[in-house]
Amino acid sequence: MDALCAATPLLADQRECTKPGQLTSKALALCVALLAGCAEESTPPPRAGQFGKAATVQSDTPSVVEGMDPAARVRNRNLRNGITTRALTGRAYTFTDMGGVPDGDAASVVRDLSSAALGGEAKASYAIHLKLRQCAGMMKRFDKEGASAVRQTTYESCRSLSAEHYDSASEWLSLAADQGHVGAQLLYVSDPEATLGSQADMLRDPDAIKQYKATAMKYLKAASADGSIDALIHLGDAYRIGVLADQDFVAAYAYYQVAARIEPRFVSSTRMEEIRKRLTPQEIHHSHTKGMTIHDECCR
Repeated sequence: MDALCAATPLLADQRECTKPGQLTSKALALCVALLAGCAEESTPPPRAGQFGKAATVQSDTPSVVEGMDPAARVRNRNLRNGITTRALTGRAYTFTDMGGVPDGDAASVVRDLSSAALGGEAKASYAIHLKLRQCAGMMKRFDKEGASAVRQTTYESCRSLSAEHYDSASEWLSLAADQGHVGAQLLYVSDPEATLGSQADMLRDPDAIKQYKATAMKYLKAASADGSIDALIHLGDAYRIGVLADQDFVAAYAYYQVAARIEPRFVSSTRMEEIRKRLTPQEIHHSHTKGMTIHDECCR
């Protein structure tokens, strides 16, 4: 694992594939997060698309945020969404816990949390996605390696889930991300297959790819503006690799500079030097200026 992933406590497991030279060979794959687990169901699951737009965005109530500084407001929202963070410099932060997979039978988890999720609670939407995702991972291992590869209790709690449950997993992820759950937003970015399907599916629907890229960049910029160093690094990756956005080494260097200024050990100095060698003196100056603007907007 490269220095960037190794130094990012939460995202290390989810971004293990972000090693130089591996990403360009797999369209849209900045990283595939690896999870595992399961659940059960007897009635058709509710779908994230069955409600109006007004329920998709979770906002802070005036009584809660009145008088709060921006950093406290972000911290309050994250805590409400089950996310704990570690403060860095200024308003910048990194994640220590984005919330885990709920315990219990998966069908019961979906049933019990659906009302809250459809009512606008990002934490519930994200939990449903994680449970279904965990179950799907376990079933893939079961199909590939047999019963000995999974725990019997996990398999039993999972095997009654319907195809509709699995099909709805991406909708719950998108819903949680739209509701402002930064963990869902970064997972949406790091695992395009969770939203777009297989590479064959991506090739069949280029419009979906275009929309995915625009949405992913929107999430990254929103999270970075709130002070997430993980999002800043993701943006550096996006502009360096040129998959989510047009390749732009000036922008990549700017975002990496901001992240390095906040926490030097989070950014690979070798990677930054490789980018710097690609830039002219004028481009380096422009990147420095851009980096100062980004830092002022996100983290001062």
